[in-house]
Amino acid sequence: MGRQINFYMSDKMRQEFVDFLTNKGLCYVDDGVCEEVTYIAPSDIYSSFKVYLYKKEFGKIYLRDTGIVKYIDGCYNPVIEYIISRPSTKTVKRILNGRVWMTSDDLYDENADRELMTKEYNKIIRWLKKHLLYENIEAEKYTYCKHGGYTIKEYIDEEAIRMITEDGFTLG
Repeated sequence: MGRQINFYMSDKMRQEFVDFLTNKGLCYVDDGVCEEVTYIAPSDIYSSFKVYLYKKEFGKIYLRDTGIVKYIDGCYNPVIEYIISRPSTKTVKRILNGRVWMTSDDLYDENADRELMTKEYNKIIRWLKKHLLYENIEAEKYTYCKHGGYTIKEYIDEEAIRMITEDGFTLG
């Protein structure tokens, strides 16, 4: 359980978002298998599917050891997950949505500064809501909010699942 926001971004908007995160002092941590916490330069995060947003003030990051591999578990560490929005490719004929996610209170180490993390998470959400349009979407029995901007139209083709209209975007 946790809090999250889903969105779509163009390359230009994604770079503005990364600039915003970097200016807020957030570091990018690799989510892959590792022997130690690995930081990624802002310019290198696009080669990753997912990174963790982190500040030292959030608390200590612990590696989970399965006995075979070690990795950072976003559910039990004071990090904010950032899944990077991607445009369609030759193999994927749709825009992949991005996500910013933070887990619930009870899973963190007692030394994690949950209040500071929540403040940073809320700043990120405010930026996304200010810069990206949104629409409530009905899916099965649920209504949820997807955020996206007009600039994402440059990625839409006839085979895309998501369609952008002049009013925002709707499911195609």
